[in-house]
This record gives sequence, structure tokens and C-alpha cells, in this order.
Amino acid sequence: MFRKLLHTRRPFERAFSLIEALIAVVVLMIAFLAFSSGMIIATQGQNKAAVHTRAIEAANYLLEQMRRDTNFWSAAEGYSGSCTSGGCWTAPSGFTDDCSNAYPAYHDTFNTNYATWHTGCVNGITQSTLNPISFKYLWRADVHGTWNSTTDNSMADLTVWVYANIDGREETYKVTGMARSQ
Repeated sequence: MFRKLLHTRRPFERAFSLIEALIAVVVLMIAFLAFSSGMIIATQGQNKAAVHTRAIEAANYLLEQMRRDTNFWSAAEGYSGSCTSGGCWTAPSGFTDDCSNAYPAYHDTFNTNYATWHTGCVNGITQSTLNPISFKYLWRADVHGTWNSTTDNSMADLTVWVYANIDGREETYKVTGMARSQ
């Protein structure tokens, strides 16, 4: 008789096991949903970081184009040899981007409301094919030290601004550098 009691289950014990199983399934579902929402947020963050990286890459590329301009220090581009104010480089001559468009002068002024942005083309990628980013830029070259009246006509301060429209959010990136006359 003692042995029979050990192997016999009562009806409420079976129901208790079913409730435990249901609770375990609910807990696992909640954990899965939390994990999957975290993965979605991480993927969105990676996509935004990729677009930010692309915009900074474009700005660095344009900055390097300014540095590599062989006529940068010549009168052909408006540089007179002794400039003490901004906008000394007025007309890049024969200098084109990767889409064969003539580059604008190096005298843009950044102003969020009134800036005239130039359509970007880096390695043949224009703003229309750089999805989901709308890529435009401004650039400027000033004689080094113009900002504090200690000019050095053998160096230039270079600035590139890249405008990107990322998922409807407008962002502007600024990259600066220097160029030395040779």
C-alpha cells in the first residue's frame, strides 16, 4: 500500500505541472521579445553609424582634394601671395570632381539658413545614389592665423562642411585641416 501511494498522482498535481509549463513559456516569450527588440535597436544604430562614417569619409576626401590641388598657391586660383583676410582662393582652375563637374571656389561661408551647398560627388557617388544620405558640401580656405591677426602666408586653414539628410534628420559635419605652400 505504501508503494501505491508513491506512484499515484492526484489530479491537482497534474494541473500544477501545466501551470508551471505555461508560466515557463510566457517567461521565455518575454525574454525572446526583449532580446529581439535589442537586436533591432542595435541594427538601427549600426546603420546610422555607417551613414555618419560615409559623411565623414566624404568630408575627409574633399579636404584632401584641397590639399592636392596643384594650383592651390598660384595666382590662377586667386591667391595673391599676401592675403590678410578670408576668401583669398577664388577660382579653382581646371579642377574637377569625380563626376567631371568643376569645383567651386574655396570661399564658402557656413550659415545654416543661407548657405549655398554644392552637390557632392565622391568616387562617382552623387547625392542621389548615396541612399539614404543626401550629400552636399561647403569648403573654405583661409590664410593661417587670419582669425587672430597673426597671418602666415605660407599656410592655409582648410575647412569642409558636409551636410547629410539621414532618415529625415539634417546633420552637418565639419572637418578642418591645414595646407602648407611648397
